[in-house]
This record gives sequence, C-alpha cells and structure tokens, in this order.
Amino acid sequence: MQLRKELEGARYNNSALLDQNANLQAEIDALNNHIRVLQLQNEDLTKELDQFVEANEAIRMRLDRKNRVQEIRQKNERQLQQSIAHVNDARSPPRERRPN
Repeated sequence: MQLRKELEGARYNNSALLDQNANLQAEIDALNNHIRVLQLQNEDLTKELDQFVEANEAIRMRLDRKNRVQEIRQKNERQLQQSIAHVNDARSPPRERRPN
C-alpha cells in the first residue's frame, strides 16, 4: 500500500514535471521566435542607420567648403601676384631726376 502511494505520488510529480517541461518548451519556442523578429528588426535598423550615415557624410562633404575656399583664395592670390608683376613690367622705367 505504501509503495502504491509513493508510486502514485511519483506519477503525479512526473506528470506535473512533464506539463511544466512542455510549458517551458513552449515559452522557449516563443522567445526564440521573438529573438528572430528582433534580429530582423535590428538588421533593418542597422541598414537604415548605415544609409543615414552615408547620406550624412555626403551632405557634410558638400557643405564642407573650407578646402574649396582655400583653393579659390590661393588661385586669386596667384592671379593677383601675376597681375601686379605684369603691371610692374608694363610700366615705363622711372625717370631720373636731374639736379638743377
């Protein structure tokens, strides 16, 4: 009789543990599915952020005119120096003053 009670208790515990195991496995499957969804969302967000970064870099390059301004200034400075040299070369030599 005592062994039957212990056996019945063990069967009940086994049944309860199998139910718990099934519930936990269902929860694990649901969490794995959720993980897959989050991974896909993460990949999409990463792609979107990469595109945003590329667009941002392109805009920065267009807006960063410092180098272009320096190039234009240098070109203007060279042209100004050439023009001044040309004017100086084109002038007639200064007249010498003769003492009276």
